[in-house]
Amino acid sequence: MERGEISLDAYIEYAETRVPGAGVLFTVDSEHNVMASLELLQDRIVIVRELKERGLRVGLVTNNVAEWQPFWLPRLPVDLFDVVIDSAAVGHRKPEPAIYELSLAQLGIDEPSAVVFVDDFEWNVDGAVAVGMVGLHCPSELDLRASLDGLINR
Repeated sequence: MERGEISLDAYIEYAETRVPGAGVLFTVDSEHNVMASLELLQDRIVIVRELKERGLRVGLVTNNVAEWQPFWLPRLPVDLFDVVIDSAAVGHRKPEPAIYELSLAQLGIDEPSAVVFVDDFEWNVDGAVAVGMVGLHCPSELDLRASLDGLINR
């Protein structure tokens, strides 16, 4: 589903055969769908803007579901990212190497070690590190600004 290989409806149908009632977690118009109530973290948006003001290119690589795009994409400030790579649109998902390589190509970066990849899931960070990027696991309590400053200014 996150690679765009099957539709959300097909996945929900499958999930319902395995766990009756589970489809409510994924249905687009369900109050239990996390994308329907997604809140952007304003402090993170400020950090991204600061990085861009410093002349750095910033991209978003997201594992997502095509049918959920209308919920999350319009919430992003239009000029926040130089590149947005949605797994459902490109047929690759984190932590597959191809999605990181695509991000490098779209950002016009030849040297993976020049990139700091930030993600809240450690296995996605591990995938980025495997292709040569510098990885930063970012749980919610991490002081992201200080961590990035330590990596970018070294």
